[in-house]
Amino acid sequence: MSSLYTQATALLNLTTEEYALVRPKNTLFEQEWVDYFHATSCPEFGLTTKNTLFKLLGTVDPDSISATAVSFLAHGSYGAVSTPTLDVLQKWSAKMEYNPVDFFYNQLFPYMVRSQRDAAAFVGSAPHNIQLVTNVEYGISAVLKSIPFCKGDLIIAFDFTYSAVLNALDAVAMASHASVIRIPTPDPITSESIVLALETFLKSIENDFIGKIKLGLFEHITSPTGLVLPIDLIIQICRRNNILTLIDGAHGIGQVELHLDDLGPDFYVTNPHKWLCNGRGCALLYIQPKHHKLIHPVVTSWGMNQGIHAEFLWQGTADYSPYLSLVTSIRLYIWLNPNKIMTRNRLIALEVGKILSSIWCTNTLSPDESMTSSMIAVLIPPRVGLPAKTCETDTCAFSTLHDILYTVHQIEVPVFTFKGKQYVRVSIHMYNDLQDCLRLAEAVLLAQGYADNHASFATLSMWKLKLNI
Repeated sequence: MSSLYTQATALLNLTTEEYALVRPKNTLFEQEWVDYFHATSCPEFGLTTKNTLFKLLGTVDPDSISATAVSFLAHGSYGAVSTPTLDVLQKWSAKMEYNPVDFFYNQLFPYMVRSQRDAAAFVGSAPHNIQLVTNVEYGISAVLKSIPFCKGDLIIAFDFTYSAVLNALDAVAMASHASVIRIPTPDPITSESIVLALETFLKSIENDFIGKIKLGLFEHITSPTGLVLPIDLIIQICRRNNILTLIDGAHGIGQVELHLDDLGPDFYVTNPHKWLCNGRGCALLYIQPKHHKLIHPVVTSWGMNQGIHAEFLWQGTADYSPYLSLVTSIRLYIWLNPNKIMTRNRLIALEVGKILSSIWCTNTLSPDESMTSSMIAVLIPPRVGLPAKTCETDTCAFSTLHDILYTVHQIEVPVFTFKGKQYVRVSIHMYNDLQDCLRLAEAVLLAQGYADNHASFATLSMWKLKLNI
């Protein structure tokens, strides 16, 4: 096996020109989609894209003849695999079965390197700085368990950080006797207030503890609130204070343009299954070169002591199809034009925030439009007949709102509580349009008990007329 790792590492270290001469050829099933992209015009974004490039039938019950297509406004949750990627992923899995021994020994590694190199180019990184891992949480755990935390060390994160990630921080801190400090969320939440909160916190502990802060873990785009943090400024602040940065970029790739070598985090992890629409079970872990000898995968296998690439490349016998399909996901995105996708998603998300806020007489979670990309969180209007305080604290009632929206109104959208208030987080991707938004606006009013003669319905009608829907 060691010779395979040596060959793979050598392929990663080739220049772009050198690698072009030895790059593995497309399989026949990959070439079919390459030819399709070359010969076919891009579909119009919205319903046409949904019908052409996704299996998003979105039925409440796929076995029911009367099932109705769902407005899928939850892409940020688990993504949605594109039809080209799904086809390629399934055929890679089938190809493995023709001769598993030959596949793992003679075919897998060169194609894994191809995925690694293509992904690195897409996120603005040198190939040797990118490792393939199964998901963001695995990548975060690999970094956390590799850093030698000691008693008295501090780890910082904002208090709105994804709960599963906070659990990982707490587990590492407990094992090493380090401490996790949660920086309070500013109000209102803006890019400026986030930066100020971090700087104020660091100044408040400067004399006694700032030298003990070993790591800062920050989300690039928050979950479930869907806010784009000023991650470049956060990284700069931490670098000035000699604090390592681990960026949870689960929503990064495909939603915002990435140039990781220029951005300069110590570590960055991102999930292609979300906004890049790749198969689930593949993520990218960016590691700055100076940390290559420090970081090791959670699973120790045949690549031990053979360098970072050998250690991460093979994590045991598994279906590596999601890693191999990544090339097709990137090709699809480039065919559709990443800048057009991201620009359209953001503009529609901002419009959705304005429309829902005006119909529901509420507001978006943040007034700062620079924090919006492809997701936006909007405050849910209170239920009719209940005081506002009950509405804001009765999380049980709001947990049922999601189920009502899905089963009664055929809308899939996350409903969550933040700082005692309830929001919907609307995800906009290439297959969504404003008609989905207006369906949501009306469904929430009905679910919350508003009569059709309420003023909110007049505002809804105005928007339908304005948008010709």
